[in-house]
Amino acid sequence: MFGRSVREERRRGLVAVVSGVALLAISLVAVAHASSAGRLDRSFGDHGQFVLQRTFANASGLDIGQSGRIVFAGSHRNEFIVGRLRADGRLDRAFADEGVATVPAADAEADTTSVAIDRRGGIVLAGMACTDDESACDISVYRLTRTGQLNRRFGDHGTKTLAFPKSFNTDPAVALAPRHRIVIEASSCPNGGVFQRQCDVGVARLQPDGSLDRTFGHHGTSVVFFKRKANNCGLAFGNEFENVGAMALDSRHRVVVLEACGGGRNAALARLKPNGSLDRSFGHRGRVYKDVRMEAAIALTIDSHDRIDVAGPKPKGFGVARFRPSGKLDSGFGKKGNAAVTFASDPRGLDAPNAVDLDSRGRIVVGGRLGFRGEDIAGFARLKPKGGIDRRFGHRGGVIQKRLNYATAIAVDSRNRIAAVGEKYSDVGHMKLVRLLG
Repeated sequence: MFGRSVREERRRGLVAVVSGVALLAISLVAVAHASSAGRLDRSFGDHGQFVLQRTFANASGLDIGQSGRIVFAGSHRNEFIVGRLRADGRLDRAFADEGVATVPAADAEADTTSVAIDRRGGIVLAGMACTDDESACDISVYRLTRTGQLNRRFGDHGTKTLAFPKSFNTDPAVALAPRHRIVIEASSCPNGGVFQRQCDVGVARLQPDGSLDRTFGHHGTSVVFFKRKANNCGLAFGNEFENVGAMALDSRHRVVVLEACGGGRNAALARLKPNGSLDRSFGHRGRVYKDVRMEAAIALTIDSHDRIDVAGPKPKGFGVARFRPSGKLDSGFGKKGNAAVTFASDPRGLDAPNAVDLDSRGRIVVGGRLGFRGEDIAGFARLKPKGGIDRRFGHRGGVIQKRLNYATAIAVDSRNRIAAVGEKYSDVGHMKLVRLLG
């Protein structure tokens, strides 16, 4: 009896020791994972990076689809370039020509600016096609099948040219609406928006076959007029932020558009109902003008509660402002609705957050470029859901990634890993992707 008790106690002690070791191991793994956030994901491509060597192109768009496949887009001369990577960072050979599709534009110059993946794995591209001197440009939309071929059922053999009531001279954005419809946004400021009193945003919605959705706006298009005071429509950093525009759809399929005309400090937002009319419950009769304490408002994203996060450059870093669904600044976010992450960047350089996204935990991820010691370097930042700096990410919430000179687009996958596409000057003319651990 006594021997049995001793053996039982020893067995319990052994179980306790084993359990303690297991918990310690789990804790160490958790700590190691947390501390690795922001580092290159060495399981992706070539030790965390991928370079498209086979063709020249300027990087512009990025999206993540099923099974973690990454679609990236760019352009070169009169061609739109689209590639697809497997989740491990290798070219998906089942897509187009060994992983890369080349789509010729109708005009002399092409500029892809936005890409989106639909639920079936098909791809929608939006961009500009211009004459050599760029005196005339058209907004072009292309639809590809999941295998990378032009979808001949869309528009004119896979392409659609949009015509708004007036000339819209900025690179368009694309978003996907229910029932496989496509929303396109572009903006226009007279004479580049410099000291002009009005900037406009055009939004169009297309049916799955490429025809204009006549139930949206005026026969498929809607134009939002932004009246601006002259001193709020000047230049910031020269011509860097002229005619910046962005768009996103909320959970109720309302269209939110952002205009930062010539880098004015005020963000101009508008929200359209699903039928294309201004949502007058948002801000003042559908529009919001607000000083967000940034040099310009460049990118936006919308969370599951329909709160709008706007990103822009701050001195030595990136800033984010959050708006409630009503259009008012969210005072519970950061400091009175504003938050920022600073870097040890060159104050004479240019910091520009080109893209913003949300991860599965509601954290805000921003990516772009930093003016760093005379050279542009890609920068990334992550904020907590309430605007606090996520100090587990990189160094005090920020990552300086020297593998890229800048990131033009980012996307966060289901494991909170951050994919970014951009360029490295030493690999001039080649699109480059990196993936960071989340």
